[in-house]
Amino acid sequence: MIPVTIKPIDPDKPPFPEITLPKWISPGIQSVLDKHFELMKTQKKAPIKIREMFDLYAYLVRIFNKIKIVFSDNRMKPIWERLESLSPEKTADFASKLLHRIENDYDGGLTLIEKHRAEIFSSERVIAAANKLRDEMENYQYWFYGHMLQDNHSDLISTLETFAQNTSESLHQFKEHIKDDDYMFCDLWPITRQNKDKNALPIFYMRKIYLIFMESFGMPMYANAAEIVNVIFNTAYTENHAAKYCKIVRPLLHDNSKEK
Repeated sequence: MIPVTIKPIDPDKPPFPEITLPKWISPGIQSVLDKHFELMKTQKKAPIKIREMFDLYAYLVRIFNKIKIVFSDNRMKPIWERLESLSPEKTADFASKLLHRIENDYDGGLTLIEKHRAEIFSSERVIAAANKLRDEMENYQYWFYGHMLQDNHSDLISTLETFAQNTSESLHQFKEHIKDDDYMFCDLWPITRQNKDKNALPIFYMRKIYLIFMESFGMPMYANAAEIVNVIFNTAYTENHAAKYCKIVRPLLHDNSKEK
């Protein structure tokens, strides 16, 4: 069981997080927090070389420090109690997803978007290079005597032309694809297109919480979703805001969801 107050175990950076738990936190949620703290302790002891590649400890601490308020703020008491009354097991699962899933999905979605942008840029350069090489080969074949001309010279020109045309068509199709809303919801990553906006992450949290509520409890609980986001981000979203922002992600729900 987690002690009432957890002190830093090491002055190393980032410092091991602290949290003071209220008496109303349930044993199920305490168990989830216990496991999370054990994971952070394990990762803190990871070899430096491993942490240099990806410092999971620092990542876990950053996420925990962001959302730990949901386990101590009194505004959360009625929300946790309501969820516990519906299903203690699913409530513990929701707590675990707050710690390990939501922001990780957001970061994964942003990484995917950035990789696709870089892929488009690289593809455009490849097409330009193929067209330039084809033009140079055609100029050589036309203007000079061909002392260095190879047997497959004409075949390669044709191949480069076909390659550039086909790749350009694929690039156009991909650019059209990323304009679709489905692209923004890849693998349940309901990222807003204004993903650099200050409200992008709170809205993402709201949508993910809504999806979890629907799939776990069969109810949208918009007011609760909005309040959880308000507690984490110090925002002022209402039940109406949640209903508006979550409407677009309803197609992601499984067929057994119960929202009307």
